[in-house]
Amino acid sequence: MEEAEGRVLYALKSYQIIETTLKAYLCRLSESEAGESRSKFTKSKVKNKPLGWLLREFKLHNKNVGLQQMLDEIKSERDEVAHQALVSQKPGIAEILGVDTMQIQRLREIDRNASRAMTAMVCEFIKSQPKQCAENVV
Repeated sequence: MEEAEGRVLYALKSYQIIETTLKAYLCRLSESEAGESRSKFTKSKVKNKPLGWLLREFKLHNKNVGLQQMLDEIKSERDEVAHQALVSQKPGIAEILGVDTMQIQRLREIDRNASRAMTAMVCEFIKSQPKQCAENVV
């Protein structure tokens, strides 16, 4: 595997962990809060929600502005990687589709940002009150 493909896969792994942790965080809220949100964040309701929705809901229930900003900043990078990074690494296909190839420096930056955001999100989840919800949200 080439470095570019490895960077893409590592970044995608980080994004998947972020999404799964956001889902678990929201489910944990449902277990600890009464009222409307209790039914809003069940495992089955958050399982297939897109990252944008998860981020919006997270911001409504979390006060860590620094983490919220970090997650907002990596969302466009995540979309870039998820939608074109692997295709753009094959010059023939990229040319046919009119997609610019992603430079290795850009992929390294995206991978670093994704890893930092993943670590911050997991730390935030761990700091939140302990409940049993992390299992089976994917």
